[in-house]
Amino acid sequence: MKLLKPLPANRTYEQVLNHYLVEKAIAERLRSANREERKRIYATMYDELFRKVADHSRLIQRDDEQLTRMANKSKFALVRKFLKPSSIFVEFAPGDCRFAMEVANHVKNVYAIDISDQRNHSSIAPNNFSLIIYDGYVLENIPANSVDIVFSDQFIEHLHPCLVLI
Repeated sequence: MKLLKPLPANRTYEQVLNHYLVEKAIAERLRSANREERKRIYATMYDELFRKVADHSRLIQRDDEQLTRMANKSKFALVRKFLKPSSIFVEFAPGDCRFAMEVANHVKNVYAIDISDQRNHSSIAPNNFSLIIYDGYVLENIPANSVDIVFSDQFIEHLHPCLVLI
């Protein structure tokens, strides 16, 4: 297989190939699954991914304070101008939730919405932070018309081809 760009300095070809094959297999299972099967896959897919790809960049970042600060600084630059102390902020697919927890220092409330809990459980969440685990279909935990800002940088790849948005 020919690479379109150089390998990351900290990963071998075999590691990158393994990551690709694991993600491809999970994606194929999701695409071919019916709604009930997708709910079950959603609930466990990140556990499977991180178990099979121990060198996943999100795991490395989660365990490295400097990498986390750099990533959060970059994301914060995107949303800073939209934040007010009275804002209700939502992050879809927040991963380890550390960015959402950082935003919580600047707004009234933060909802982090994901299909599984991927936090480092030694992290202490601020009082104005809520993680909402949902089935990938129905989200009922946030009052209608209550959110000021929605952010995501890891979401679009999870949209299923049969999803209907109204």
